[in-house]
Amino acid sequence: MKMLRDAAHACRMVRRNLKSYGLLSVTIILSFSLLLGYLAFVDSASYNRYKEVFSLDRSLVFSVADTDAYRDRILREKASGIGTTKSLLIHAVRGLRLTIPNVELEPGERMMDFGSPTLLLLSPHAPVVYEPETSKNYTFDEIPVTWLDGTSHADMHLARDEILVDEALYAAVGKVSGGMLHIMLYSQDGLHPLLDAAYRIVGMVPSKGTLNVEIGSDAMEGKATLSGAYQPMLVLSAEAASVSDFPAASCSSLVAFVTDQPESVAKLIESMNPNNTAIGAYKAQDRANETMKTENRQKALICCVMLIVLGINLYSCFENALNARRFEIGVKRAIGASSFRIVRQFFLEGLIVMLANIALSVAFVADVFIVYKYIYERTPNEFGEFFQWTVWVSSYSIAMFAICAVALTVVFSLLFAYRSTRVQIADQLKAE
Repeated sequence: MKMLRDAAHACRMVRRNLKSYGLLSVTIILSFSLLLGYLAFVDSASYNRYKEVFSLDRSLVFSVADTDAYRDRILREKASGIGTTKSLLIHAVRGLRLTIPNVELEPGERMMDFGSPTLLLLSPHAPVVYEPETSKNYTFDEIPVTWLDGTSHADMHLARDEILVDEALYAAVGKVSGGMLHIMLYSQDGLHPLLDAAYRIVGMVPSKGTLNVEIGSDAMEGKATLSGAYQPMLVLSAEAASVSDFPAASCSSLVAFVTDQPESVAKLIESMNPNNTAIGAYKAQDRANETMKTENRQKALICCVMLIVLGINLYSCFENALNARRFEIGVKRAIGASSFRIVRQFFLEGLIVMLANIALSVAFVADVFIVYKYIYERTPNEFGEFFQWTVWVSSYSIAMFAICAVALTVVFSLLFAYRSTRVQIADQLKAE
């Protein structure tokens, strides 16, 4: 209770001496607002520079190379012994010709050449499908699947007689074929049949281009032909077809690893194939972390400089506030107030002034960012691409700001309290 009474008395004294504390408050608010604003600006710049990199799954590592069944098998076996590692193998086959016989499309029944497809062969129970041609810097695009039964599937397991086709192909032939698709895959010259089988369509993947059917003229009069940049996509189980069935085609292997030790898996990939570089977000994330560590050291140095400058200013402002109250201190000492009581009063006053103004600094900076967000959300075009920022403050910066705030609050409150005991009673009473 005594501490609460002292705190209440200190609050009353701060309110009574607002004029004396005015310059001190301005200094604290400006200094801490600049410090917090600087930290938030640097952190936001780093976050927005690397947010796409850190949004990627660090546990994913990819290997892409020409198909070598022996190498792919050994690579997956060795990787399975590294930590907790699972792998997915996708063969991409190109250089084929796709025809679909016995499908009735206007203007009649015919065998139709659908051009050069992308054929993907999945290892059993694959969790996802990746598109080998969409390699970005650190990952591959996942191909979404729409299952015809309308349910979600825990994995991509396809039976020997099941197939996924692209949406345009399904719209053209899926329904009229009754859900069963008879496909014939030929060599690029169209002379050598490599695969002739019927499959049950169980799902769709997005199309590459638009399938346009046109009615031919002259020698092709009355026959339907395809136009545009459409490229069919077929997804089969590796159990239904093998890359060995397509000796004249171009076959590549995409091996996706999900691992808790991406660095070790990447070293294994590169040791198995020196010409192959493992693709993974972990490399970019490690580089980003190193850059951010350097920036953190720079922030710490700048915080130290600002701490020194702020300390000099605060000392001067506290001294001015103390000078304005020397007579009051002299009277308190003359009527018997102990040094400890005066120290406690001025220490509590210093704490209240510092904490209140630091809170105002935080509120001011937060208001600035709230106004920015409000304006940007309503006028995004005027702000331009550069200002499309997410405001973010790291835990490291919060810790530095808190250390600065606590250190200055405690040190200068104690200093303020200590200086109050050095006032000469007689000198101050004579001066008045």
